[in-house]
Amino acid sequence: MSVFISGVTEKYPKELLEGRIGVEGNTVFGFWKDPNLYKEYKEITSENFLTEDARFYFTLGQQMSKLYNVFDEVSVLSYLGENEILMSGFNERGGYDVIFNTMEMLNSNNIEQYIDVLNRENILLKLHEDGFNLLNEIYINNKVIIPIKLLRKMSAAETLQFYESRISNIGIRVRSNDMEISDLDIEDDFEEKLEGGILTGIPFDIGGYSQKDNKEIWASPILSNISMGVNKGELTLVGGFSGTGKTSMAFSNFVMPMVYRGEQVCITANEQRKLAWQILILVYTLVHHFKYFNLTRKKIKAGKFSNEDKKMIKLAKQYVNKNYKNNIKFIKTFDYNVRDIVREQKRLHLNHGYSAFLYDTFKAEDSSDMGLARGSMVEDSKALFQFASKYNVPQIITAQLATYLEKTSWVTSQCLSSSKQTKEVCSEIFLMRKVVNEIELNPENKYYMRPYRLKKDNGKWKKDFFEIDHTLGGQFRIVFVDKTRNDEDSKAILYKYDGHINVWHELGFCSPSRIDFLR
Repeated sequence: MSVFISGVTEKYPKELLEGRIGVEGNTVFGFWKDPNLYKEYKEITSENFLTEDARFYFTLGQQMSKLYNVFDEVSVLSYLGENEILMSGFNERGGYDVIFNTMEMLNSNNIEQYIDVLNRENILLKLHEDGFNLLNEIYINNKVIIPIKLLRKMSAAETLQFYESRISNIGIRVRSNDMEISDLDIEDDFEEKLEGGILTGIPFDIGGYSQKDNKEIWASPILSNISMGVNKGELTLVGGFSGTGKTSMAFSNFVMPMVYRGEQVCITANEQRKLAWQILILVYTLVHHFKYFNLTRKKIKAGKFSNEDKKMIKLAKQYVNKNYKNNIKFIKTFDYNVRDIVREQKRLHLNHGYSAFLYDTFKAEDSSDMGLARGSMVEDSKALFQFASKYNVPQIITAQLATYLEKTSWVTSQCLSSSKQTKEVCSEIFLMRKVVNEIELNPENKYYMRPYRLKKDNGKWKKDFFEIDHTLGGQFRIVFVDKTRNDEDSKAILYKYDGHINVWHELGFCSPSRIDFLR
C-alpha cells in the first residue's frame, strides 16, 4: 500500500495513522480474496480508505465483482484489457504478483476481523474530528490511560459503546451484533404482508405430481401443517438414532418438496458421497414419477440390471437432468469446518440464487466426550442459523442422537446429550426412532401406541383410531415434534417406512409410551 491521499497527514495526528496502511491492505485484499464481500458489505466504499493504492484496488475490485466470482490473473488482465490508464496504474503497483502474494498471506477466516478493524480505525478518526480526546491521558476507575491505546484493543462496536453518550453524531455504519432497533408500531401494510405469506414457510406436504398418473407425491402433510412448512430465516433440525433413516427422510420429505415449490436447494454432506445421493434421487424419480418399483436401492448399488431396468434408468436420468439438475447442488465436505461451509452457502446464495440449505449430518456428543468436541454442535448450529437468519433462507440440519439414549421411548432434545442447547437456536425440531412392531403395534400390549387420525365430526376434530397388523412386518418410524413455534409440540407422527425404495407413508398420529422400555 502506498502513501496517503493528499491532506490526510495534515488532518490527522500520526498516532491515529499508525498501522493504517496494513489495515487497509488487509481489508482490500480480503475483498479480492472473496469478491462476494462487495455484495455483503455494500456500506464499505472507496471513501473508507485513505491511501491511494487502497482506493485504486478497492474500486477496481468493485467493478470486477460485477463480472467475476474469482479474481485470478486471467480475469484481472482480461478486465484491464485495452484500458491503458488502468493497466498502467496496475503495473506500477507491481502487477498481479503483488496481489497474489498478499492474498496468499491472508486467512479467509479473519476477513470479518479485518473489516471490523478498519471500521474501528475510521471511528477513531471521526471521534478526533468531533473533538474527542484520544491522545492525552485520562482517568478511568482511578487508573491513568491513553484512550487510543485502550480503544485499539476493542472491536468497532465496543469502541462506539465506550463513547455511548456522544455517538449520535458519528456516521460510521457498524454491524453491532446484528441488532435491529425499531418502534413496535403496526405498519399500514401489516395485513398485506401476512396475506402474502411472510410468516409461512415452504410447504413440504407434497413433492409434486407424478409424471406417470399426475397424482400427488405425498411427503409429510401432517408435519408440514404443524410447522407451517420449512421456515425461512430459521433452523430446522431433523434428528434420529443411527439407522433410522433421517438422511433419507430429509431428502424425500424436505428437499424434494422444496424443489417442487421452486427453491434451489444446496445439500452439504460430511458422511455420504455424491453417489449415495444420486441413488436417492434416481430411486425417488423411478418410484414416484414412473411408478417403477423393481429397482431398489440395494439392487442399484449392486449394479445388476435387466434390460427393462436399464430402459427405466435412462428415462429417470433424462427426467432428473431436465428437472432437478440446476435446482440441487451437492457439496461433499471432509474437514467439518462449518465456517467454510457457511462461506460456500453464502457464495451459492448471493451468486447463484440458491435459496434453501441442508447440512447432513451433525452428531450429538455422548456424555463421555470431553474437550473441544463438547459443544461444537451448539456453536456450529449457531453459525448456520446466523446465515439463515441474515439472508432469510431455510436451513435444515440432520443430527444423529446420542447412542447411549437409544432406549428412550419418548424422544426429546435431551437425546442430543451435551448438545441439547442446540434447541435454543432451532425453530423446529423433529426427532425419530424405530417402532418395535410386536410391542407398540400390538393392541394387547401395555406399550401400544394407539395410532389415530383426526376426523372432523359436527365441526369438531376427534380422534379416529385405527389398527396396524403387526404380524405382517414392515418398518415403522415415529417422528416426535419436540419443538415448533407454530403449533403445540410434544406430538408424535407415525410413518410406514419402505426403506428399500425410500418411501415414507405418513399414517397419522400416535401416543407412544413415555415410560422407557427395552427394545
